[in-house]
Amino acid sequence: MRTFFRLCEILFACLRFKIFQLPSAQKQIDPQNLLDFFLSLGPLFIKLGQVISTRPDLIPPKYAEALSHLQDRVPPISFDRLSASIPSHIRSAITDIDPEPIGSGSIAQVHAAKYQNKAIVIKILRPNVEAQIKKDIKVLHLCARLLMLSMGPFRQLQLKQFVNEFEYSLKLEIDLRNECANLQTMKINFENDTRLYIPDVFPLLCDKHILCLEKINGVKISEVKTTCPTANLKELAETGVKIFFTQVLRDRFFHADMHPGNIFVNLNQPHSPQYVAIDFGIVGSLSVQDTYYLGANFRAFFHRNYHEIARLHLESGWVKGHIRIDHFEQAIRAACDPIYAKPIHEISFGQVLGNLIDIAKNFELIAQPQLLLLQKTLLNVEGLGRQIYPELNLWYTAKPLIDEYFNPLRRLGQSIPKIPALGSAFEFHMNKLLFPTPSPIPAPKNHLKLFLAASFLGNIFLCALLFY
Repeated sequence: MRTFFRLCEILFACLRFKIFQLPSAQKQIDPQNLLDFFLSLGPLFIKLGQVISTRPDLIPPKYAEALSHLQDRVPPISFDRLSASIPSHIRSAITDIDPEPIGSGSIAQVHAAKYQNKAIVIKILRPNVEAQIKKDIKVLHLCARLLMLSMGPFRQLQLKQFVNEFEYSLKLEIDLRNECANLQTMKINFENDTRLYIPDVFPLLCDKHILCLEKINGVKISEVKTTCPTANLKELAETGVKIFFTQVLRDRFFHADMHPGNIFVNLNQPHSPQYVAIDFGIVGSLSVQDTYYLGANFRAFFHRNYHEIARLHLESGWVKGHIRIDHFEQAIRAACDPIYAKPIHEISFGQVLGNLIDIAKNFELIAQPQLLLLQKTLLNVEGLGRQIYPELNLWYTAKPLIDEYFNPLRRLGQSIPKIPALGSAFEFHMNKLLFPTPSPIPAPKNHLKLFLAASFLGNIFLCALLFY
């Protein structure tokens, strides 16, 4: 019954903001109305609008632009309503909490405070946000099912998969312990890298509803040009790209919410600026195999080797194995060749990856949510980089990092620390083979079989050592 009433509220909001149009009217939805529609329906729909704004495959650019304002237009609530969520042991440790928020999002609100005379920020979940999201996610699943059943074009958008991914990311975001862990992981990854600064987090002052971390100083990346005209914008833009590809290729763990409100720049040294990142509620991770195939696809694209791209998609399991590789190759060529009409510095990695994903959908793409998240983040990184320095050459900047990742000596060096574990595994399986556990029915003794099996395992060991 609650789901029914909530569905009625959503339908009423659709009528109020003219989201539904009569076919005879032939009018497009006003972008401002779409923005107000999402704002009116609470945290889940605000977050949904934020996510949709980064998905050019779902909506036209003018709507994406309107919904991008959801990043900074969420109305704040009074601190009195939030303070009840702060446990007594955290409240007693923190002083000088500013009741005026310095940031207000759909899920949480941020206030300045002090801890042991250090300036910190305290991020507090909005009250009842978990219950409200749990209720609304049921409605979202119902809407997705209805749209999939009633309207053919929606089937290609994989709405059910999209809602499942959205629900999973929301569950992570409404437990601030996940963001605490993400911050600590990224801090370790960039511990000896001065290009990116990650704020210190205070785990003892964090729980499911509260996150306490160091207050950072810096200029919003969108304001660097006006704040510091002497800053080296070319180096700043290239450094941002290098940081992102380092996260993807080296760490396989990347910040996946890199909109302008989450990226700051420390300009204490204008000719060598340092990035500062906040809000690690959404992160992405890639397997070793995904990282390898992703880099290999980019290399093949820039060599216009479309057969190799098709082969990599099949080998990786991203598309089903029964498709015609020549048909797949031709589809890739038709979609990617026009991109080469642009100067190389204008080619977008995000667009290339998006094109490949769209083509693969027509050839039974197996769902790869991690690649969709990467594509969205890549588009954000490119947009930020070219906003700072329009002549930014993504390929020139990223190519050395991709080449280094594929360097055989580097890959061998990465494998060396794994030798003891591989050796132990090899010894274990050889012992099982040569000295099997006695069974009621004796196994036939066949020395040739033992020799062949030992040779086979030895070859596996050597291959793993060289290519793992």
